Amino acid sequence: MFTLVDVGSMGGIEAEWTHCGNNIRALGFEPDERAFEKLVSSPNRSFLNMALSQKSEDLKLYISREPGKTSVYRPNFSMLSTFPCVERFETVKEFLIPASKVDQLDAVLPRHKFLDADFLKLDTQGNELEILRGGQSYLRGSVLGVKVEVEFLDIYKDQPLFSDVDSYMRENGFQLMDLRKFFWKRKDHINWVGRGQLVFGDALYFKTPEAFIALLENTDIQYAQNKTIKFVATCLVYGMRDYAVFLLNLACSHGYIDEHLQVQLTEKIKDDDRQLRNVGFYGYRFFRAFLVIVRRRLFPKSWKDSVDSDWVVGNPRAPRWRELANWLGIGKPRKRNCNRPSL
Repeated sequence: MFTLVDVGSMGGIEAEWTHCGNNIRALGFEPDERAFEKLVSSPNRSFLNMALSQKSEDLKLYISREPGKTSVYRPNFSMLSTFPCVERFETVKEFLIPASKVDQLDAVLPRHKFLDADFLKLDTQGNELEILRGGQSYLRGSVLGVKVEVEFLDIYKDQPLFSDVDSYMRENGFQLMDLRKFFWKRKDHINWVGRGQLVFGDALYFKTPEAFIALLENTDIQYAQNKTIKFVATCLVYGMRDYAVFLLNLACSHGYIDEHLQVQLTEKIKDDDRQLRNVGFYGYRFFRAFLVIVRRRLFPKSWKDSVDSDWVVGNPRAPRWRELANWLGIGKPRKRNCNRPSL
């Protein structure tokens, strides 16, 4: 079973993982009680109302007017005030999280029997680096990929920026695969067609080939094969299909996956790729851009017109998780509709 750790779970598990059904086990963390109360647990979905950091210590949480802006860092209004709708970052309450409800990933995950986490997602408004440092043994061990929110401007005072996070990830055997960028226009002039300044983004990291092979060394063949399949699944979720095939070839050349299975999975990935329609693949991007222009022409202006972003992190046409589960022999097989392109 695939294991996902979601740090900053406001809104629940992200859409790219929801197609997997019961083939994924997820553990989420959400310190903001307003967001935590809306989360619904299930047999394979658990959420904890606690904070994570580099060590167990008291943390002050600055509750923002808009829930998604709550952070353990104070908002940096000297920078934010140059952009529209700064009031959404205003602190409406300061809440002290006691050390008993703050811990490291390396300590919490074993207690909840997440001994072999496969993927980490972090969105905690500024303290992602401290959380990663508190989970270093998992980063250097079982974790195959990380999606982490990063900032290029100091939205919060004294927060780490993208360069700090990127350096730490590279030191621990990861490489940047993609970056979904978010842009803000300054309030002095938002009514123009440009994108404004790069402010933050979602960075997608995968283990390097060298780190992946090192992970599989001194493990039994069943673990190595399952871990390879999970890494391939992660690649397909984010549309990194060339890296998926590369990993299959790499694992096979080192004897970590059976050659027959490697050929079978590679052919299925390539077969799915042949069914992708290039017009549709690129058409989605142009159609989305067209709708944005129409909305801005026909509807009243708002502060949201000062915000722009890339569409998704990764490529948008990864196969459905249910189909992927069928490919990998998980669950009941289902006949595929070849006339419908994969999402």
